[in-house]
Amino acid sequence: MKSTPSRIMIIAGEASGDLHASRLVSSISEQYPQIMFSGMGGPYMDSAGVEILFSYENVSVTGILDGMKVIPELIKTRSKILKFAIEKKPDIVIFVDFPGFNMNLVKFLKKNLLKSRMIYFIPPQIWGWKPSRSKKIAKNFDLILTIFPFENEFFKKSNIPAKYIGNPICFELMQKTKTSLTKNHLNIENSYNIIALVPGSRGKELNRHLPAMIDAARILHSELSKTVFVVSEANSLPKDIIHSFLNKSENFILPYRGKLSELLKISDFAIVSSGTASLEASVLGVESILIYKTDILSYFLAKYFLMRVDYLGLSNLIVGEEVVPELLQGKVNGIDIAKLVRNRFIEGNKFKKEKPFISEIRKKLESSNPYTKASEYIFQDWIENADKK
Repeated sequence: MKSTPSRIMIIAGEASGDLHASRLVSSISEQYPQIMFSGMGGPYMDSAGVEILFSYENVSVTGILDGMKVIPELIKTRSKILKFAIEKKPDIVIFVDFPGFNMNLVKFLKKNLLKSRMIYFIPPQIWGWKPSRSKKIAKNFDLILTIFPFENEFFKKSNIPAKYIGNPICFELMQKTKTSLTKNHLNIENSYNIIALVPGSRGKELNRHLPAMIDAARILHSELSKTVFVVSEANSLPKDIIHSFLNKSENFILPYRGKLSELLKISDFAIVSSGTASLEASVLGVESILIYKTDILSYFLAKYFLMRVDYLGLSNLIVGEEVVPELLQGKVNGIDIAKLVRNRFIEGNKFKKEKPFISEIRKKLESSNPYTKASEYIFQDWIENADKK
């Protein structure tokens, strides 16, 4: 085996994976600038110097029903990636999140790339959703790089080589204490409060969450005359798409396209969809509630057959109790959201319970640079297995 790898293939299937992958690539490139990177991703990976062979935009979906619609495209993309991999023979293949696609792809790559190391960076949450996947992971992956401390122990119990690298979200948020965004930038008076609305980074999430959030804002507006609702428009969404959900006369609801963490830092409260946004809000100490709605088939299967945890929110999972209230499926409507916001933000009689756990979450997730750590473990794995190939 070569002393250092010459080509690394990296597979990311959504906006967050694209961002994390780009930072990992940058960390590796600092030490090993000669390595060539190629794979599936988006603009962040492209900026980091990765040769983007396939864009993730056509295969990034949520829910089982949505996933079924793009099966032909998924199969087509998998075949193209496999063909490229067999031709170029990358020394290392790094998979970033996106388990529905990556767990299937790795089986084909493992059979055809006998000398390549298979590494999962930000693995699927099998501890909460599909424990049966642990056998498949043990069979197909050489190394797992985890971002939550409790994941490491779970994988080790299944005899899967795992290394905890720290949490990228917490690391980034704790590095920057100041924000460049101010209320003035959004034309909001300093005396006004901001409630951030974070519907998600995918089109389907936007359609399922934002209407209910806006309905809640309309209900609350009469009670909160000095409050502006700011909608986070993810960079992965079409520009100005938020405007299509709003009435021109509703000047108390504003769109914001930029870094979510910047918005959260100047917000007094947040209504977030499940995912990394809920964790960001908690790490930054922002009062929040979590909402999530998916198609009925996905919810039914998850609730009765797949889900193995009591909560969806990462903050709640880390702490082990519902410190951030959750509204799911049928409760994702303007009336129920407004009622909970009224209880938490206006009356403020329950948030006292949440604050002590903010420091607990930060303490559990604090670490050195996770991308540097991931890079170290990747090359440690490469060196340790140099004589086995």
